Amino acid sequence: MVAPVNRDAVPEYKKQYLLSKFADNFYYYFFIIHFFISVFVDSCGVIGIENMYTKNIIEKYISSYNDYLLFERPIWFKNLIYLEIFTQIPMFLWFFTMFNRFYDELNKETFTEEVTKQNKARIHEWKKLIRFFLKVYGLMASASTAYCIYEVYLNGHYPGTAMPLDLNDRLKLISMYAPMVYIPGGLLFL
Repeated sequence: MVAPVNRDAVPEYKKQYLLSKFADNFYYYFFIIHFFISVFVDSCGVIGIENMYTKNIIEKYISSYNDYLLFERPIWFKNLIYLEIFTQIPMFLWFFTMFNRFYDELNKETFTEEVTKQNKARIHEWKKLIRFFLKVYGLMASASTAYCIYEVYLNGHYPGTAMPLDLNDRLKLISMYAPMVYIPGGLLFL
């Protein structure tokens, strides 16, 4: 009988992460949370608030932050929501799957050096592929949200009116969008 390969003795397996231990955990949970926000909140930009199960939460958010974009849903905003629904939501599901497959493969027990080499090659390929799509997502999400912030800064007004948002309300709304520039944008630099 062949003894299992001691993974601690193989330097390639030590501290093998997609990004870093903190970033891998952070983005994994971020994708889970953002998946549900995209499905139950952001999609109302296309479907309409009145048709959403989370209607009360969305209306409370709009009144609290004066989010005229979600209330009025201009055409360009709807197009960004379509982009989110048809590209980002499937990416979230793919990221869940690939993060799990990566770590399952990484922690798989191997009994021969040949299988260890195959696992190492597979992990290396997956890592490159996952990191590429993380950067694609990061660019897409941060750029589209940055445009929303630009619009809020230049044209922000109270929902359903032409009255411009005062500075405090404008900054409050921008502060709700800003994390969606910084968090996905951070993927571009990892």
